[in-house]
Formats: sequence, C-alpha cells, structure tokens
Amino acid sequence: MISLSDGCLVTVLKHKNTNKYVCLTNLHLYWNPDFPHAKAVQAEIACKVTNQVINKYSSEKPEIILCGDFNSIPHFQHEFIPQNQMTVLDNNPDLRTNIPGFDNSAVFQLLKEGILHQHHPEHPDSFGQNTLIDLDNDSKKRKSKGAIVGILEHPFKLKSIYHNMKISPPSFT
Repeated sequence: MISLSDGCLVTVLKHKNTNKYVCLTNLHLYWNPDFPHAKAVQAEIACKVTNQVINKYSSEKPEIILCGDFNSIPHFQHEFIPQNQMTVLDNNPDLRTNIPGFDNSAVFQLLKEGILHQHHPEHPDSFGQNTLIDLDNDSKKRKSKGAIVGILEHPFKLKSIYHNMKISPPSFT
C-alpha cells in the first residue's frame, strides 16, 4: 500500500468443528479525501491480495469478510474533484447517465459492483484530467483509448452488512 498508515491484513480461518473456511480482510485506506483515486487502487489491491491468499491457502472458496476503515462515503463527492476536471464534467452532463456508478464513490462502486470503469471521475485514469477518456461501449475492453490503469475489478460478490437490515449505513466509513 502507500504508507505505513495504510494497510491490509488477510487472514484465512478454519472452524475446528466444521472445517469450513472464512477469509477476513481488514484494511485501512488512505485518509485524505483529495485522493479518491488512490483509495480505489488500494481497495482493488486488497481484493487481489485476498484472492491470492484464498487460492494459495485454502482448497475451497471460503466466505469473505472485508472490513476496515475505508475512509470513504458511498456517494461521489464533487467538491474533492480538481476544478479542471469539474469543468469537463459540467460541460458533459450526459456523463452522469453514461458512466456506470457515476453517483457512487469509486471505492463504493468497486466494492459493491466488483468493477470500476476508467471513465468514473474518481478512477485513476480520469481523476484530475482535462479531457475525457474515450467512452467506447466495449465492456470487454480492459482499457479504453487513453487509459493507463484500465478497469479496476475484483472477483467477489460482496454485500454490505446493511444490505438486509432496517437501519441505514453510516454516512461515512
């Protein structure tokens, strides 16, 4: 990860009686709201490391618990997007409907849906840019024209602990 204050701990546990596995990943993402693109990459790396640990240390696919301090909120925060990029976004109002998960923060979108397209304003390929990445509709492409990092993704089907509860999630995590 980026520094000693950011981190990820992945532990695979085996129940003594049932021999079933559970994988617990605890992470702490970068704190600064001016760097949502860094948090998105950290979240993807944490998921990739989790997947590597699962594949290396357990023969069956365990349940996954991903927890920690994500230093993120569920919705996109335009106030932390650089002004030059906000000008581009304001001049292209159709982006809100054309970019999957545009209204979600990058971390929330990645963890919830398993994918963060490079067109998302908080994606490393888009964040702070004066121009738009080519909005082609080929979802099989890992990188659009002009992209450096490409699509961020993970293989898990994650759900929020608040998914079936009658209470709202906290306004930030």
